[in-house]
Amino acid sequence: MPGLLKDGRFQVISSQRQPTDQTRRNRARTPLTGQSVTEFALIMPFLLLLVLAIGDFARWYSTAITIESAAREAADYGAFTAERWQGTPGDPNSNYAKTVVEMERRVCTAAGSLSGYSGDPVGSDPMDCANPLMTYNLEIPPGITDCSINANDPPCRVKVTVTYDFDLFIPIPVVTSSFTFSRDSTYAVSPFPAS
Repeated sequence: MPGLLKDGRFQVISSQRQPTDQTRRNRARTPLTGQSVTEFALIMPFLLLLVLAIGDFARWYSTAITIESAAREAADYGAFTAERWQGTPGDPNSNYAKTVVEMERRVCTAAGSLSGYSGDPVGSDPMDCANPLMTYNLEIPPGITDCSINANDPPCRVKVTVTYDFDLFIPIPVVTSSFTFSRDSTYAVSPFPAS
C-alpha cells in the first residue's frame, strides 16, 4: 500500500508538490506592488490636502502677525507726540495730514512683502495701498477739544484698524477661497514733546 510504512504507521501522501527552499526564497523576494500602489493612490489626495491646509494655516498666521504689526506701527507713530495732530486733516501742509500720510506709509511698508499686497511699491513717496487698507480714528475724550496739546488728561487715543484680504492656495468648495480679517491697535497720545 502506498500510505503504509514498514513499521505499521500510515504516511499521508499529497498529490501537490511541496515547495522547496528555493521557491520559498523567491516568493519572499517578490514584492506585492499592486496593493501598495492602490493604497498610496487612495491616501495621496488626503495627504496633499493636509499639506496644503497646513501651508495655508502657516501663511494665514504669518499674515495675521504682519498685519497686527503694521497696525501697531502706525498707531505708535500717531501717538508718539501730541504735536503730530496740530492742524486739520484737510490741509496737506498740517502736521495732522502729514501724520496720517506717514501712518499709511508705515502700514504699506510693513505689509509690502505679503503675497496679496496691492498698492504703491515699497519705498515710494507718498505711499498708498488698497490691500491692506488702513483706517484710523482719533478718539477725543469728553471735555477735550484739541488733541495737539500735551497736557490733555485723559489723553486722546489713536486707533488704527488694518484690514486685509487673504487668498487661500487652492479654493476649497466647502470653505471660501478668500476671507477678510482685520487687526486694530489703540495707543494713547503721549505727552512727550516733539524732538
